[in-house]
Amino acid sequence: MAIHERPSGYAFIREHDGLILMVQPAWRPIWELPGGGIEQGEDMLAGIHRELMEETGYRAVLSERPIYEAFVRFYDIDGGERRYCHARIRVHAGSLLGPRRDHDPVPAAAVGEIVRIGWLSRQDLTEQNCQRVHWPMLERLR
Repeated sequence: MAIHERPSGYAFIREHDGLILMVQPAWRPIWELPGGGIEQGEDMLAGIHRELMEETGYRAVLSERPIYEAFVRFYDIDGGERRYCHARIRVHAGSLLGPRRDHDPVPAAAVGEIVRIGWLSRQDLTEQNCQRVHWPMLERLR
Protein backbone atom coordinates (compact mmCIF):
# COMPACT_ATOMS: atom_id res chain seq x y z
CA MET A 1 0.00 0.00 0.00
CA ALA A 2 1.38 3.41 -0.98
CA ILE A 3 1.74 6.08 1.65
CA HIS A 4 0.12 9.42 0.88
CA GLU A 5 1.85 12.50 2.36
CA ARG A 6 -0.69 15.12 3.42
CA PRO A 7 0.44 18.41 4.95
CA SER A 8 -2.27 20.10 7.01
CA GLY A 9 -2.44 23.59 8.45
CA TYR A 10 -4.72 25.17 11.04
CA ALA A 11 -5.39 28.64 12.42
CA PHE A 12 -5.42 29.27 16.16
CA ILE A 13 -7.46 32.44 16.69
CA ARG A 14 -7.92 33.46 20.32
CA GLU A 15 -9.67 36.72 21.09
CA HIS A 16 -8.81 39.11 23.97
CA ASP A 17 -11.62 37.56 26.07
CA GLY A 18 -9.98 34.13 25.74
CA LEU A 19 -12.50 32.62 23.34
CA ILE A 20 -11.07 30.36 20.63
CA LEU A 21 -12.45 30.07 17.10
CA MET A 22 -13.47 26.45 16.46
CA VAL A 23 -15.45 24.60 13.80
CA GLN A 24 -17.51 21.43 13.98
CA PRO A 25 -17.04 19.19 10.93
CA ALA A 26 -19.98 17.36 9.37
CA TRP A 27 -18.23 14.00 9.65
CA ARG A 28 -18.00 13.93 13.47
CA PRO A 29 -19.52 15.91 16.37
CA ILE A 30 -16.25 17.31 17.71
CA TRP A 31 -14.58 20.71 17.71
CA GLU A 32 -11.45 21.43 15.73
CA LEU A 33 -9.41 24.44 14.70
CA PRO A 34 -10.30 25.85 11.28
CA GLY A 35 -8.00 24.49 8.60
CA GLY A 36 -7.22 21.29 6.80
CA GLY A 37 -5.27 19.78 3.95
CA ILE A 38 -2.85 21.93 2.02
CA GLU A 39 -3.07 21.44 -1.74
CA GLN A 40 -0.05 20.15 -3.65
CA GLY A 41 2.20 23.10 -4.50
CA GLU A 42 0.28 25.45 -2.18
CA ASP A 43 2.18 27.52 0.37
CA MET A 44 1.31 26.51 3.96
CA LEU A 45 0.17 29.97 5.09
CA ALA A 46 -1.78 30.55 1.87
CA GLY A 47 -3.51 27.21 2.43
CA ILE A 48 -4.42 28.09 6.02
CA HIS A 49 -5.79 31.45 4.87
CA ARG A 50 -7.86 29.67 2.20
CA GLU A 51 -9.20 27.08 4.66
CA LEU A 52 -9.99 29.74 7.28
CA MET A 53 -11.99 31.78 4.76
CA GLU A 54 -13.77 28.73 3.31
CA GLU A 55 -14.75 27.32 6.71
CA THR A 56 -15.51 30.47 8.69
CA GLY A 57 -15.64 33.49 6.39
CA TYR A 58 -12.97 35.17 8.53
CA ARG A 59 -9.66 36.65 7.43
CA ALA A 60 -6.68 36.83 9.77
CA VAL A 61 -3.05 37.78 10.12
CA LEU A 62 -1.11 34.58 10.87
CA SER A 63 2.25 34.03 12.55
CA GLU A 64 5.08 33.07 10.19
CA ARG A 65 6.23 30.27 12.49
CA PRO A 66 3.92 27.54 13.72
CA ILE A 67 3.07 27.50 17.42
CA TYR A 68 2.44 23.74 17.34
CA GLU A 69 3.50 20.85 15.11
CA ALA A 70 2.51 17.20 15.13
CA PHE A 71 2.83 14.16 12.91
CA VAL A 72 -0.08 11.74 12.56
CA ARG A 73 -0.88 8.62 10.59
CA PHE A 74 -4.40 7.70 9.53
CA TYR A 75 -6.51 5.99 6.89
CA ASP A 76 -8.50 8.09 4.44
CA ILE A 77 -10.93 7.25 1.65
CA ASP A 78 -10.29 9.06 -1.62
CA GLY A 79 -12.53 8.28 -4.58
CA GLY A 80 -13.70 5.09 -2.90
CA GLU A 81 -10.13 3.88 -2.35
CA ARG A 82 -8.76 3.50 1.17
CA ARG A 83 -5.28 4.94 1.55
CA TYR A 84 -2.75 5.24 4.34
CA CYS A 85 -1.75 8.87 5.05
CA HIS A 86 1.05 10.61 6.88
CA ALA A 87 0.14 14.16 7.87
CA ARG A 88 2.40 16.85 9.21
CA ILE A 89 0.15 19.19 11.17
CA ARG A 90 1.10 22.83 11.66
CA VAL A 91 -0.88 25.33 13.71
CA HIS A 92 -0.25 29.06 13.25
CA ALA A 93 -1.53 31.69 15.69
CA GLY A 94 -3.53 34.52 14.24
CA SER A 95 -5.53 37.68 14.82
CA LEU A 96 -8.77 38.49 13.05
CA LEU A 97 -8.82 41.20 10.43
CA GLY A 98 -12.07 42.83 11.42
CA PRO A 99 -14.50 42.27 14.28
CA ARG A 100 -15.81 38.97 15.57
CA ARG A 101 -19.42 38.33 14.57
CA ASP A 102 -22.15 37.68 17.16
CA HIS A 103 -23.60 34.94 14.98
CA ASP A 104 -21.40 32.87 12.65
CA PRO A 105 -23.32 31.26 9.79
CA VAL A 106 -21.47 28.50 7.94
CA PRO A 107 -20.19 29.94 4.61
CA ALA A 108 -21.68 28.44 1.44
CA ALA A 109 -18.26 26.99 0.51
CA ALA A 110 -18.27 24.89 3.70
CA VAL A 111 -21.87 23.61 3.68
CA GLY A 112 -21.67 19.83 3.89
CA GLU A 113 -18.19 20.04 5.42
CA ILE A 114 -18.75 22.29 8.45
CA VAL A 115 -21.98 22.25 10.49
CA ARG A 116 -21.14 24.84 13.14
CA ILE A 117 -18.74 27.67 13.91
CA GLY A 118 -18.21 28.57 17.54
CA TRP A 119 -16.19 30.71 19.91
CA LEU A 120 -15.34 28.48 22.86
CA SER A 121 -13.47 28.97 26.10
CA ARG A 122 -10.64 26.59 26.90
CA GLN A 123 -12.87 25.16 29.66
CA ASP A 124 -15.50 24.23 27.03
CA LEU A 125 -12.97 22.03 25.22
CA THR A 126 -12.19 18.53 26.45
CA GLU A 127 -10.28 15.54 25.19
CA GLN A 128 -13.66 13.95 24.36
CA ASN A 129 -15.12 16.83 22.31
CA CYS A 130 -11.97 18.04 20.55
CA GLN A 131 -10.00 16.83 17.51
CA ARG A 132 -7.38 14.47 18.96
CA VAL A 133 -4.46 16.00 17.05
CA HIS A 134 -5.30 19.49 18.42
CA TRP A 135 -5.94 18.40 22.00
CA PRO A 136 -2.29 18.28 23.24
CA MET A 137 -1.86 21.95 22.28
CA LEU A 138 -5.24 23.08 23.62
CA GLU A 139 -4.79 21.14 26.86
CA ARG A 140 -1.75 23.29 27.76
CA LEU A 141 -3.69 26.56 27.47
CA ARG A 142 -4.75 28.37 30.58
